[in-house]
Amino acid sequence: MIQYLLLVEIYIKKNWAVTKMDRLRNKRNSGLTLIEVMISMVVIMIIVIGAISYMSACMWNARKADVRITATRVGQLLLETWKLTGRYYLDEFGNQAWSWNVIDFDPTDPDFNFSLPYNFGPPSVPFNEEPIGIELGKYETAIDGKAYFVTLSYRDDNPYMLTARVAWSRATGTENLQWVDVTSYSIY
Repeated sequence: MIQYLLLVEIYIKKNWAVTKMDRLRNKRNSGLTLIEVMISMVVIMIIVIGAISYMSACMWNARKADVRITATRVGQLLLETWKLTGRYYLDEFGNQAWSWNVIDFDPTDPDFNFSLPYNFGPPSVPFNEEPIGIELGKYETAIDGKAYFVTLSYRDDNPYMLTARVAWSRATGTENLQWVDVTSYSIY
């Protein structure tokens, strides 16, 4: 039994000495190696590059959406103003009635321009956007430095289908036009 206790005591002293040496050795080598630092920098760079590319994609999509929303508003504004144009006349019974004449509308006319917040004029460059139905005219306006090209058309159905195709270009000129069709119906 005594031999067993001696062996246990020697074993404990030996392990204590080893663990004390290990502790002293670990205190000296507790810094990071160059490889660990380089790997952590690569991971951080990948995260930063991903975040920057995501932010730039979000900003680009927001700009595209802003241009599309502006084009849609221009089309809606023109169609609503177009629907308000017309004149009163006397019908066959002598009653005053409203006549909506599609062909009378011209956004470059000063009589209509007072109600429009944007200045419309003839297009400065030719653009070929096919109308939906009978073409009434092509116009251009600039909003926030961007040129919008508008083609107004209608279909002679009952009710009239009014369409404003608003196009814009990502670059200068009229190559690679993108457009949005804004459609409304007149019940007159």
